[in-house]
Amino acid sequence: MRERKVFFTKEQSFLLRGIAIIMVVASHYVVWYGDLVTWESLRYAVSRLGIYGVDIFFVVSGYGLAKVSAKRPVGREFVTGRLRNTYVPYLLLAGLMQLWEGGAWTLKRGLHFLTGYDFWFIQNILVFYLAFFLVFLLLRKNLTRLFALAVLVFLYSYRLAAMDRASFWFVSNLAFVIGVALALYEKHLIRIMNAVWPLQMLFLAVLLFWVAKSGMDIRFTPVENYDKMIPGMAASVVWTLFTVQLAGICTGRFGCLCFLGKISLELYLLHTFLYFEIVRLAGMQNRLLQGMAALAATIGMAWGMHTLLSLFWKRKWGKICV
Repeated sequence: MRERKVFFTKEQSFLLRGIAIIMVVASHYVVWYGDLVTWESLRYAVSRLGIYGVDIFFVVSGYGLAKVSAKRPVGREFVTGRLRNTYVPYLLLAGLMQLWEGGAWTLKRGLHFLTGYDFWFIQNILVFYLAFFLVFLLLRKNLTRLFALAVLVFLYSYRLAAMDRASFWFVSNLAFVIGVALALYEKHLIRIMNAVWPLQMLFLAVLLFWVAKSGMDIRFTPVENYDKMIPGMAASVVWTLFTVQLAGICTGRFGCLCFLGKISLELYLLHTFLYFEIVRLAGMQNRLLQGMAALAATIGMAWGMHTLLSLFWKRKWGKICV
């Protein structure tokens, strides 16, 4: 592996996001078309890909956030930049979907909409952004910041488990902290992670095999959320570190994956809604054609919305927002 100077270049970040959104979408489609997959273990394995895709999103987000904070102070411009990149696209797309579905707007529905309750990834990332902003605004030493952020993220995850939320709400959350750590201590960690790289990859691959086998076995043994929390987070850490190391060999051009990575937020927000709308409108016609039409519509609308927003931000601030 060629030695790196940074963990993720901009192109590698888009590439990883592209891989992550494919994993998320595939995990949902295998549920919708599960009856067509006769191999139960394969069906279960693909359905779990979404969780590991979220690990990738979180580690890249944490890394990018910390890198930006090193270039500009954590203040008003920093906050508006994060809202512009994530919260505004969410409000627009989720708002349009809510209007399409109709129904009365109650206080509860309004709060769910504003906090991203129906899009758990959005709610989590907003909480992480808030925690990051407070920690980096109030504290000065990187080690203290990282410790405080890890505590806040863990406590938030523990609360989600206590509320009996599904495990995907919390098992990936430490990946965000790992991303921040990679950026804060990049030079030191790169030296460590470049050393004996093949042995590290082999060790992580063995751990991944154990994680995958444990995950496949536990599907027959339902457990409480607290029992899922620590093993789930441990699995997330192993996979996240493996992904970080694997990204080091991704130095070529991956145009299609980078394209999907650039519109990954819009894809995430749209794919479930458009699938069920197309199925509803198409009735009982060919299911595979419905799925292909839903995917095509999702990619087209995601690209269109991303392009419109990018042009708007360029006109307003003189730069493309990606």
